[in-house]
Amino acid sequence: MTYLRKLIYRFRLFMLRRKLGSLKRSKKVVSYSGAGSLVILYEAGEHLGDLINVLEKEGKKVTAIGFTETSPEKEENNRYAGSGEYICSKRDFGWSMKPSTEGLRNLTEGEFDILLDLSHPACIHLKFLAALINAKFKLGARHQDFIDLFDLVLEVGDDFDAKELAGHAIHYLKIIKTKS
Repeated sequence: MTYLRKLIYRFRLFMLRRKLGSLKRSKKVVSYSGAGSLVILYEAGEHLGDLINVLEKEGKKVTAIGFTETSPEKEENNRYAGSGEYICSKRDFGWSMKPSTEGLRNLTEGEFDILLDLSHPACIHLKFLAALINAKFKLGARHQDFIDLFDLVLEVGDDFDAKELAGHAIHYLKIIKTKS
């Protein structure tokens, strides 16, 4: 990583931590059976259509947000064809990392039961979006820069597969038992 990229990353990390400090959200442990709506953050190169179909068949309302480094039009062949799916890129975020498009801003104003972040730690745009989305329970992969972001942190290697991480997350969500 070049010096300029490290500097930009540190600035974005500073903006993320600053935003986390100012946000107030009601944290609540939500089990898989008690969840009605899920938000999945992923990198657009992953093929999560089967996972999303399974979740929808089990009665969950799924909103999937994919992030691509290229323009979203080039990712058309990797897109899940569902109605609650969005593909975003760097152009959808301002210099201060706030969403600049209306679709992403509307997502940050909604309320969800579970947020599942399947993105790589280097994808700070989705981490910032994860901080902004109002979800009662947030899950994601462990990284020293984003410990405060998630309620349940899953220990995985740097080269994890998004489908495998999703399988583990759903397994742990099914283990959680809460009072109805």
